[in-house]
Amino acid sequence: MRKGPLSLAVVLVVSSCCAPSVAQQTRAIRGKLVWDATGKTPPIAGGVIVVRGDRIVAVGAEKDIKIPSNAEVINERELFLMPGLVNSHDHLSMDQFSHMTEGAQKALPAGMLALKAARNARNSLLSGVTTTRIMTEVRKGDSEFMDIEYRNAIDEGLVPGPRLFVAGYQLRPPEAFPNYPGLEPPVSGVDEAVRAVRQSIGAGANFCKMYLSGVGFDVPGIPNTSKSAIYFTKSEIEAIVQECKRHGMKVGAHSPAGGPSLQIAMDAGVDYIDHGFLFTRGDMEAIKAHNIILSIGGVRWFTPGGEAEGYVGIPPPPNGEEMVRKWYTLAFEVRPKLAVGTDGFQEVGAMGKEVGFLVKYGLPIEEALLAATRNGGDLTGLPIGTLEANKYADIIGLEGNPLQDIGALQQVKFVMKGGKIFNLSDLWN
Repeated sequence: MRKGPLSLAVVLVVSSCCAPSVAQQTRAIRGKLVWDATGKTPPIAGGVIVVRGDRIVAVGAEKDIKIPSNAEVINERELFLMPGLVNSHDHLSMDQFSHMTEGAQKALPAGMLALKAARNARNSLLSGVTTTRIMTEVRKGDSEFMDIEYRNAIDEGLVPGPRLFVAGYQLRPPEAFPNYPGLEPPVSGVDEAVRAVRQSIGAGANFCKMYLSGVGFDVPGIPNTSKSAIYFTKSEIEAIVQECKRHGMKVGAHSPAGGPSLQIAMDAGVDYIDHGFLFTRGDMEAIKAHNIILSIGGVRWFTPGGEAEGYVGIPPPPNGEEMVRKWYTLAFEVRPKLAVGTDGFQEVGAMGKEVGFLVKYGLPIEEALLAATRNGGDLTGLPIGTLEANKYADIIGLEGNPLQDIGALQQVKFVMKGGKIFNLSDLWN
C-alpha cells in the first residue's frame, strides 16, 4: 500500500481489530428463522446456513440440509438470520454530529478523516452493514484517494468494517456543487473527463460517479446548488459513460433533479441514479423503463430541527418533510428498482433507521428489506445481498422479526462478513 497520511492513520487503529484471513473451515449456523432475501420464499423456521470459507454452500430447513461432519455448528436459535445490509450510498469520513460544515470537514488532515472513517466503519458493522457503496472521498487530486486507501485497510484486516465498493473521483465540472477547497480538481471538457476516469480506475476505484445536478434547492452562500443547475454537456456525459464501460465499470449519477441531463445519462447507459428527490413522475417512469436502480435515502438531511442539526452548512429546506413524503410516495407508486443508503449518517443503527423511513412513508416491510439487501447487491454487481449458494457469507442475526417489526433492525446481535464472525462486544469497546 502506498505510504502517506492515511497509512499513518491506519497504523494508529490497528489495535482496534484482529482480523485474520478466513480459513477454509466449514460452519453451520442455526437460526430461529432464516430469511434469504430472494423475494421468492418466506423465512425458514429452524433454518440452517452452511458456510465454507467466505462463501455460502447451502441454505434451508435443517431437516433438508446435510451438515458436514467436520462443520463447526453455531447455534443462534434465538435470532432471525438474514443477509448483511447493503448501504448503497455513504461517505464514511463524514460526521454529521461534528458541528462543522462539510467544507470544513473536507479541509481536515487526511489522517483525521481516515480515523473518522475507521470509527464509522466499525459503527456500520455494529449496525449490520456488511457492504457499503462509498460515494467519493477524494481530496487534492489522485494523491489522496482516501476511499480506496481505507477500503484496502479494511480488506487487509487492519480495521473492522464493511466490504467497500468505492467511486474514487467525483466527476464534476468547475461550476458544480460540491465545490469546497481541498477537493480533487473538477473536470471540464471531454479530454479532462476521460483523463479523470482513467486516473480513478488506475487508483483502484470500483465504479464511476458523476454529478448531473445540484442538491435541488438553493443553499445560502453556496452557488449552483439549485435544481435548475445542469452540469455536464451531452458530449461530456457520453464520454464519461463510454470510458467507464470500456474498462468494465458501472456508472452512477448524482441527480436530485431530473430533466435533460438525466435523460442524456440514461440514454448513454448509466447504471444507477442517486437521490431523485425532485424527480417528476416521468423521470421515475423513465428510470424504471431503462431498468436503472435508484438509490434513495438520507432522509434526515431534510428534517428541520431533526437529528442533522449538529451538521452545519447545508440547512434542511423548510418544506423538507413535505419534500420527502412527495419523493417517496412517487417512488413507491412507480416502483423503479430501489436501493437505500444513509448518505453520511454514521451512528450505530443508522441503516436500520433509514430502512425504517421507507416503511414509514409507505413501502411494504419486505420490499424495504429487499432494497437494503438484494437490490443493494444487484447495484454493486457483487455476489452479495441474498443467502444463496456461492454468495459471500454475509449474515446478520437480529432479536425479533423485522418482517413483522422493522424496528428489529436496531437489534443486531450477530455479524458475519465473508465468513468471518465479528465479536460485537469487542467492537463496542
